[in-house]
Amino acid sequence: MPDKAATPPGSPAASSAADARARQVELILERVRTLPTLSPVAARLLSIGTIDEVLIGDVVKIIESDPALSARILGLCRKADRGLGDRITTVKRAVLMLGIEAVRSAALSVSVYDLMTREDDEARQQLDAAVATAEGADDAAKPIFDRHGFWKHSIAVACAAELTAQHNPKLRVLPEEAFLAGLLHDVGKLVLDLVLPRSYQRVLEVAQRRACDSAAVERAVLGLDHHSAGRRVAEHWGLPHSIQHVVWMHGQAYSVLPDTPDRPLIGIITVAKALCRRLHLGWSGDFGQPPDADALWQAMNLRSGGPSLIAAPLHGAVADRLKVLGLDDTTPPSLLLESVANANRQLSDLNTALQERANQSQSQARVLEAVEQFHALGAMRRTITDTMGVVAQSAWSAFGEGFYAVLVQTSPDEPWRIVQLGPDGLPIEAQIMEAPPARVGGATLASLTSATQLNVSVLGLLPWLSDHLVNGPDLRRLRLMPLPMPTVPNQREGQLAAVMINDRDMGEGLAPKALRAVTATWGFALSAAAEREGCRRLHDQLVESNRAVAEMQALLAEKESMARLGETTAGAAHEMNNPLTVIAGHGQLLLSRLENERDRAAAEAIASAASDLSSLISSLHLLSEVPTLRPRAVNIGDLISAAIAAARSRLSGNATAISVQVDATDAHLDPDATTAALTELICNALEACPNGPISLTARTLGRVMVLEVQDNGPGLSDKARTHAFDPFFSERGAGRGKGLGLTRARRLARACDGDIRLENLPVGVRATLELPCAEQVARP
Repeated sequence: MPDKAATPPGSPAASSAADARARQVELILERVRTLPTLSPVAARLLSIGTIDEVLIGDVVKIIESDPALSARILGLCRKADRGLGDRITTVKRAVLMLGIEAVRSAALSVSVYDLMTREDDEARQQLDAAVATAEGADDAAKPIFDRHGFWKHSIAVACAAELTAQHNPKLRVLPEEAFLAGLLHDVGKLVLDLVLPRSYQRVLEVAQRRACDSAAVERAVLGLDHHSAGRRVAEHWGLPHSIQHVVWMHGQAYSVLPDTPDRPLIGIITVAKALCRRLHLGWSGDFGQPPDADALWQAMNLRSGGPSLIAAPLHGAVADRLKVLGLDDTTPPSLLLESVANANRQLSDLNTALQERANQSQSQARVLEAVEQFHALGAMRRTITDTMGVVAQSAWSAFGEGFYAVLVQTSPDEPWRIVQLGPDGLPIEAQIMEAPPARVGGATLASLTSATQLNVSVLGLLPWLSDHLVNGPDLRRLRLMPLPMPTVPNQREGQLAAVMINDRDMGEGLAPKALRAVTATWGFALSAAAEREGCRRLHDQLVESNRAVAEMQALLAEKESMARLGETTAGAAHEMNNPLTVIAGHGQLLLSRLENERDRAAAEAIASAASDLSSLISSLHLLSEVPTLRPRAVNIGDLISAAIAAARSRLSGNATAISVQVDATDAHLDPDATTAALTELICNALEACPNGPISLTARTLGRVMVLEVQDNGPGLSDKARTHAFDPFFSERGAGRGKGLGLTRARRLARACDGDIRLENLPVGVRATLELPCAEQVARP
């Protein structure tokens, strides 16, 4: 049956479906109009007027023109309980005995029965041939539509309606008219089985499986029910309007029927049908609980005594009519036994249906428990792999022990990942797989969204899976169950695709909607896990980007401040160099001329101050201009010795012990810049730890030279860690440092595309100088 919830009302898809359904209905009605018309005799009988307008001789001539019909009428007359027996030998005497209305109704009944039986035989032969061709002659399914039982039920309803009209003359319904209406009330079912035998076979299968009446299933599958089809064929045959109304509206509650002259006739047919279904007379084509005949009887305010008034003689009347029409040669007792057998068979069918529903309910309950367990383990579904494990636990719980693996592709340009899972949800084996064949059964594997399992062999995936499931079960038994992903409007391309591989029949005893609910739950959870992983990756990328931005902003601010400082110091150095040269020169001149020790000390102080100021200006000049680098092959040991000597000279021959460990001999570096930067780090360590010891190591990491200087001093304060490389920052006492050593060292390191890091240790500080080197030779 179509899934009505699949397309929302008013949507283009729903409008297109409605147009298709309307065209389907028109095609069915067009096929109804192709059915043969009634025989000329029946048509002429329909064309005659009321009894006041017709001569008996005219009716006799019409019937006598059809010998077969004449024989049927005489047989019907002989069955009438009028005490005449075999004395009625002519059609004229039969008409006089039965009346014109009774004869006309009987003639029409015989004509319709003969016509529909002949057409039904032809259609049934076509259906049998089609079923045999499709399924094999030995395994051809037996058609559900019981022609013999249907006509028997129709005659039973006709007889019940006739008896009801006889017992309730106040309704002003002719018994003969009630008989004809009862005989033809469900002609629409026969019409649908004639024009659409295979489709109507499916309708009856669904109705029987659901234990419901056929009309609702007919509307859902075909677009119209047997009431509409029957009304159309009644119009096609030119049947009286009262018969058309019965065919169209029978089965409805008496209170909702329109207040027309045909209302009592429609109500009688509804009561008669309910009674015949309760008595299991024939095969009605409906499988639901029949309406309450007693309640319908009371709603029409019929004669006291209820339907039991007509139930008693009904079996005898039906047996007589069956003989007259040549449908069955039976007796009232045998008909009663057949009704009991029908009741037992229906009860058995109901028990079977109830057992199937009970089994289905158990399967659905098991699945619901698995879904509940799946949601209860929501805290464990942090990643896609975690969610796969919970899916496996849910599958083991819902469908039993077996082989379960999940195929996942996070995006179309990514490879497939297959994870075999155990009952505890832990991965047994995980592998990365190349993309499967481009097309699988007419579609890509990632686009499979069917709610039914697909066989791996049929899809041609055995070669693809055989290399990755070596330890799995027989691959020919494996099936694929697509796990549908949520569809979101304007969703980005490349969303997660997931398929479960298993060796179980997951749809056994389970409604397709229930199975789809389970697989959709799994698919949604996997999609949510993929989104969470994507969000986590995006968060990490954003954090890293923010960190990089912050570092770049700090570096940019530092460069800007250094540039401004460089511009200032460049001008100041230019203006101060000449006065400093004069001061230094005159200081040296005075020192050579003076003999007094006190004066000589003053002259030395002047010359020393001028030299310090000149050195400061040179350091500031370094901040404004990047020095020209000349890298070359140098010996690391010689470079370290030069830096230590320069540091000791600057600190007036400081003799603190320095341990040196060199794990590299040669490197391609700028010796002047490297020596100057390393000298500043050694000076800082010697000043922080004047009593030593100090360690210095040199090693290579790939194509990077790492020089580390470590002291045992008090370490860096929080303020020093933040501002250690700022120009003129120093925590030493006034006059003990200019605060440019580390600034100058980092400037030189970055000029060489390297950097300097400071970190506190449990005892002391470690300063690390990292410089890229084009060539290095490892220590043997």
